[in-house]
Amino acid sequence: MAGSASPQFTDILSGVYVFNLPNLSQYEVIGQMIMTSSMDQEREKTLKQLHSIYAESNGLIECGRKLGHQLFEPRRKMNILLVGNHSSGKSSFINWYVGQKIQKTGVAIETQGFTFVTAGRMRETLTGESAIRLFPYLKRLESMKGFVSYLNAELIVPTSSNRLNLVSLIDTPGLADGELHYPFDINKSLVWMGSIADLIFVFFDPIGQALCKRTLDIVEQLNALYSSRMRFFLSKADEAGDDYDRQKIMMQIVQELCERPGLNQSGFDMLTIYLPDQPDLRLRERMCVNQIDDACREIDKTVGSIIQNTFVVMERDIKNVFELIDKRKRQTLRNLPITIDTSPKDEQQSNYIESLTMGRSLFKKLGLAEEEESTTQGLFTLIFETYMTFITMLAATIEKRIFYSSILFSLVIIITIYIIVFRMKSIISPVRWLGLSKIRSDLERLDLKREQLYANYLRALVPANVL
Repeated sequence: MAGSASPQFTDILSGVYVFNLPNLSQYEVIGQMIMTSSMDQEREKTLKQLHSIYAESNGLIECGRKLGHQLFEPRRKMNILLVGNHSSGKSSFINWYVGQKIQKTGVAIETQGFTFVTAGRMRETLTGESAIRLFPYLKRLESMKGFVSYLNAELIVPTSSNRLNLVSLIDTPGLADGELHYPFDINKSLVWMGSIADLIFVFFDPIGQALCKRTLDIVEQLNALYSSRMRFFLSKADEAGDDYDRQKIMMQIVQELCERPGLNQSGFDMLTIYLPDQPDLRLRERMCVNQIDDACREIDKTVGSIIQNTFVVMERDIKNVFELIDKRKRQTLRNLPITIDTSPKDEQQSNYIESLTMGRSLFKKLGLAEEEESTTQGLFTLIFETYMTFITMLAATIEKRIFYSSILFSLVIIITIYIIVFRMKSIISPVRWLGLSKIRSDLERLDLKREQLYANYLRALVPANVL
């Protein structure tokens, strides 16, 4: 946090790390840790249930597929892409965040490929095709020469501190100018990785090649496509000298970025960060404000935004499938034949056949009106118009209208039942009609499940006395 000392990770209970805020007692810190852990568990459970609504056997994806509408299941984790020149602190940040030494660090270019750091049931390293099986959406990059050979996944047993049940960190090759050769198209792969990232952390090293051309080129490309996901950090800020030297370095970086056509209209908020596990931390904190906790809060904030956005997208998807069902039913009703190909032998039979035709027409109109959510008044208007037509057709004089009106109600009911019971089987495919009803029933169940899940999620966020 700007203007205050950075939170320090302290081992309190069985290897669980929490923020040691200077204004809180140890018991308050433990209480905050429990609340944070509980909220993370609630978020993890919510994401799993949202994923299940899409992916279950009669879920939203299957409902859409039956109607020829493709839907995609939401991801159960957010991705954070780390980009920067070599030795800018990307791997060190990952090791600090997960609480384990996973990635190699050093002045040399240690990271030469892409590494996904995520949760697993046991500590394991997956490479190449095995990593792609874990992240199926990476199959699109299989055709890129050399990419699969430099793809890894590091599985770590999640804890309440590293939050890997909610987050996957993507370490990338260090960027440098000169004769450095990459075994794959580094620009193309980084830009594509940006498309699957929810946050893109850009690290600038104050004592290295922070302004190397390759880094600036890639940052410009990423910003042009995903500017809202970009976050900028001056890493190793405690090694940048005093405040004057540090501000000078930051001004140089921002000035260089603003000279790029794709970056000169962006407002840069560059945070100063360094690892809070140094032996002389108190001295470093007095010399330089550490904002690494702001980076962690940005991750938490984005996780919450992803969950809320998934609820919004799901509600829209359910609404779209409902509309597809209604459209399909209207199309089916409009295709109903309403004429009878029979030659009457006398006037009485002609009147009967015409009344049967009108009865079917009435049924069709009522069906369309119901699908289009017409009002009750509109339905009575249709019935009344048909009634008047029957009277005009069957009764030539006013005296006969009383007699024929007495049989009209029975006639309409008989004709309607006749159409429903005997004729609809040959006009509408029962399998198709019942299939639409089954899809609607599944959708109503899924929509209710979504509403209940959203209500439970809000209860976890807001105290009961507020709701």
